[in-house]
Amino acid sequence: MSEMRKMLWITWLITLVFLCLAGPALADPVNLDQVKMDSSCPKGKTGPTIAIMVGSASKGRALDLDEAQVCRSLEEMLHDRFIRLGFRPVDPKRVQQMVEAKKLRLILSGDITAAISAGSSLGAQLLLTVASDFRSKEITVIRSASKTVYLTVNLRLLNAGNGAYLANTSVSERFAGLDPAYSVLAYLEKNVDGLAAELYQKYCENAPKNIGTAKRKSGKKKSTGSSDDRGERLRSGEEGASQPTTKGSHESTPKATSMDNL
Repeated sequence: MSEMRKMLWITWLITLVFLCLAGPALADPVNLDQVKMDSSCPKGKTGPTIAIMVGSASKGRALDLDEAQVCRSLEEMLHDRFIRLGFRPVDPKRVQQMVEAKKLRLILSGDITAAISAGSSLGAQLLLTVASDFRSKEITVIRSASKTVYLTVNLRLLNAGNGAYLANTSVSERFAGLDPAYSVLAYLEKNVDGLAAELYQKYCENAPKNIGTAKRKSGKKKSTGSSDDRGERLRSGEEGASQPTTKGSHESTPKATSMDNL
């Protein structure tokens, strides 16, 4: 009996150590400044305006506190990374005010019409939609406070003008952690640089060249010199006192008087 109990304890300890150490595979560190320098995007130009929208991929269900915390934190992480890459992110508070929950769910589900509408209302040139889903499950095989955490994040970069896809990437992981929300945030913090860099590189390769670089038209018509220029010429004597005769009009030269005939 004692041998059996000892074997169970050893098995339990080995399993617990494995679960605690078997975290998600972390990506190699990414230098965003170097990624920006090495990209094919134009250097020294103002980047496009981007609206970042993060929400749950779960449909028809309100976010719990942990999910809401993960979404807000991920939005802040991406906001910071895209500033470093030269973009101009829309204020997250403005995005939350302008895009209601129902519309956000439509956008995250792939509704192009809703995406274009949101981009127009926010004045954004690009949209980054981020659908996240993480769940935790109790470990029932052994007595442990750790939980199995399942994480999926899908990121899509769209042209806000027509809804065309410019870049996308995703991540899917399963790992163990005592606090699921903390475990997910720790993973995202270590990997968000890589996700942002991948989107940026694909954007630079695939995006239309005029996004974020087009010059704003002045709206003024090119002067033809019709009125003001002509008036100036008249004042300077460039145009003679007489004007060309048009069909059906009288000659502009003075008529002879009776004194001239004498």
